[in-house]
Amino acid sequence: MDQHWSALAHQVEAWQRDEASKVYLDKNFNYELAMIALTCKDFDRARFFIDRETVELLSKWKNLTKLTQIAQHILVQKIQKIYETKEFLSTIKSEAVLPRHELLPLVTASISHWTQREPNSAFDQVSTWDDLLTARSLFLDLYSFRLSDDLATSLKREHLEDIRAILQVQCAKGAFKMGLFDASDRYLKKALVLRSKGASSLKIVGPIIKLKSEQFKTEALNMGFREKSEKLAKIVDVLDNKMREAAGEEARVEVKGLMLRQQLEKKMLNVILEEVRAEESIKGLKQYEEGLTKYLGKTFATLGEIFEKVKAAAQYDDQMKKTMAKTHYKFA
Repeated sequence: MDQHWSALAHQVEAWQRDEASKVYLDKNFNYELAMIALTCKDFDRARFFIDRETVELLSKWKNLTKLTQIAQHILVQKIQKIYETKEFLSTIKSEAVLPRHELLPLVTASISHWTQREPNSAFDQVSTWDDLLTARSLFLDLYSFRLSDDLATSLKREHLEDIRAILQVQCAKGAFKMGLFDASDRYLKKALVLRSKGASSLKIVGPIIKLKSEQFKTEALNMGFREKSEKLAKIVDVLDNKMREAAGEEARVEVKGLMLRQQLEKKMLNVILEEVRAEESIKGLKQYEEGLTKYLGKTFATLGEIFEKVKAAAQYDDQMKKTMAKTHYKFA
């Protein structure tokens, strides 16, 4: 990847020697020039370009009327990219004045905020998500380079890898909501590759499986009963395997995994019941008996596990008391 950034930096340097190309780049690509400067670890130049991008955005905003809502949103969606770049540059600048033990909490807080900030799936273009992903990956690499093993120790090396995967899952969710199913799959595959090998991490696998089950709703429209049931059974089996690997994780994560499993088992029941309703002969119903019995038993067994886990955790976790109440309400 480094050689591609280096090749791009050389190409941009060549363009900037041509006056017309330089004017065009300076007018339209300040954010991209800031990213290229960061790959060269030229933080002052990156700061210069991102400041100029801010000025350009404000200048364009002043010239818009209230009626140009689409144009306004195109500008607004740039704000998050600018903000996160400025936040990164500010944190890096603090390195010169803050001791390492004070700087690390700032860095880890900044990184954890990324998992809570998501572009708007209703308005933002998928290119905005890609830009944010690229920038955040670059920031993580630069933080790791500047802070060496201290950052990996502070975050735990596995967690650092999982953050990269979580960011991909974020984008997969957004792409799915926008109806971009191929893009969603691409993000999910990257997430699975990026997640740390040592982590069972239901925090990563759980959302991936949940998203896969949502995708299943769309895919199932063009499937027959056998294909639908086999595909859904595979998703349930993957979740079961990951939950066995995750045994001993914090109670909240385990409960979420169990709830997801119960949702999948109920979904399988619905698939079978749809076929039962469509079946015209009494004899034909016999073929569905085994599946109905199996998944009806499994969904109640899983619900029993949820009750036990939540009940045990509620003794020392007030939040779990609310979860227990919700679980009983859903069952009722």
